[in-house]
Amino acid sequence: MSKKQTSVVALIESLYGAPRPKDEEHEQLVSLMFDAQFALLHALIDFVPLDRGDNAALLICKLAFPRRVLVATVTSLVHREVHLCAERATLFRNNSMASRIIGHAARAMAKNYFRTVLQEVLLPITTADPGTFEVDPDKVLAGGDVLKNVAALTDVCTALLYSIFKHVRECPLP
Repeated sequence: MSKKQTSVVALIESLYGAPRPKDEEHEQLVSLMFDAQFALLHALIDFVPLDRGDNAALLICKLAFPRRVLVATVTSLVHREVHLCAERATLFRNNSMASRIIGHAARAMAKNYFRTVLQEVLLPITTADPGTFEVDPDKVLAGGDVLKNVAALTDVCTALLYSIFKHVRECPLP
């Protein structure tokens, strides 16, 4: 077994309660996770328990982002998800690690953009009366006006689109 393989085995064993690996060993493992094929990353995510999926997805994003491999990681996971999907109707509809990582990555890359674009438009919605935007006549509260609600919803959607177009140059490329 080569020195590199022995080090990785020791690092994997350390995940189960052994002392924390040295920084250079840790960096070695992380580098292997994010190599060009992402094979180790794919293997590791297959063994993440469902109840720890969000934590693992967030950790993967936090490791990938500063190394500037987050987009490549997500791209790799999308290709893998498509390849492993048995039916088109279920693609990205399950609670897979790929879906979780995509969500965390999108939030990490676009957090400031979303705050700039959405906050001003969406914040007033949170303080509006509950039935203000309901357009289904069967669900409109007693005394509610569907046409007034349609106008309110149209105004919010228009403001949202205007804000998106106004800030299009600030949109993160990925």
